[in-house]
This record gives sequence, structure tokens and C-alpha cells, in this order.
Amino acid sequence: MRGPRLRAEHPGPRGSAGGGGAATPPLPLLSDARLSFAWTLGLPTFEADGMTLLRRVTLILRDGVVEHVFYPVFPPDRNAADVLARLSAHPV
Repeated sequence: MRGPRLRAEHPGPRGSAGGGGAATPPLPLLSDARLSFAWTLGLPTFEADGMTLLRRVTLILRDGVVEHVFYPVFPPDRNAADVLARLSAHPV
């Protein structure tokens, strides 16, 4: 069975994107505009203004396999620290 296709978007150098000089991530971002990846994995969504949007969720993948899921992401300002702690506790 073939999985959903994702498109990698490579942002420019830090701070080069619009948005008033906001920093851009140094790694590629994945686009799932058709939500095929989200629906295949059963990721949580919600409806707003006629759009289907993803709820905050963080996936840790290793060799293309979902290893851990953070959901719900709460409080959102702690999620990065939680992910780093998980990665430190389960190194490659």
C-alpha cells in the first residue's frame, strides 16, 4: 500500500521570509495541503471558517515510523522542551 505524498518546502535563510522579519526554521517543512497524511494517520482536526485544520500535535518519527505522539500539546509553550526531553531520553 502506498502512503500519502508530502511535499518538502525549504525555507530561505533565517529571517528572510515575510512576516516582519520573523525567523524561519532551518529545516524543511512538510506540506500536507490536501490533508491526506493527516487523514491516513487519523490526526485530530477541527473545522473553522469552512476549513479543516489540524489540532496541535507533535510527531517524533524515526526511519519513517511514528515513534511517539504528543497530543494534546498543552501547554504549547512547553512542547519544545517536552520533545527535547523525550529525544534525550531515547537517543538514536
